[in-house]
Amino acid sequence: MPARPARTDVEDAILDVLRAGLPALKQLGSLPLGLNDRAALNVQDSAVWVYYAGGEPGDNESLPGHLQQERWTFAVLCLAKRYRGAREGAGAACELLEAVIDILAGAVLSPDGTGDLPLSKGPDRLLPLPEGCGVVGYEILFTCDTIIQRLE
Repeated sequence: MPARPARTDVEDAILDVLRAGLPALKQLGSLPLGLNDRAALNVQDSAVWVYYAGGEPGDNESLPGHLQQERWTFAVLCLAKRYRGAREGAGAACELLEAVIDILAGAVLSPDGTGDLPLSKGPDRLLPLPEGCGVVGYEILFTCDTIIQRLE
């Protein structure tokens, strides 16, 4: 069985797809600590941050031997800050949300060169950011299913 991609490889593949779809965006990258990272709200204009948000075991009944399905979830933060205020920032963040969904929903990633890891869009939500931070943002969850080898 070929080795499964690492979570960081999948995250990098997501970032590659986003960079291709949002070439003008200057703040686009990995944010391993999510909103707990100090850099999260340090937004100049607009930012998209990606991080691994967790995983859960899948249905193993159809898999032979010591294989186990696992579903990985990646969060994508779409943040915007505008000089003229929160209303303008909210509009920009919503436009960024729509662009990210258009780019990633249904995208097939190729972190290991096989091109066989489709992304599924999960829920999205308005982020409860600290009052007065000047940033408006959304979080979108994307999942992908992978196969891991169970330990005996």
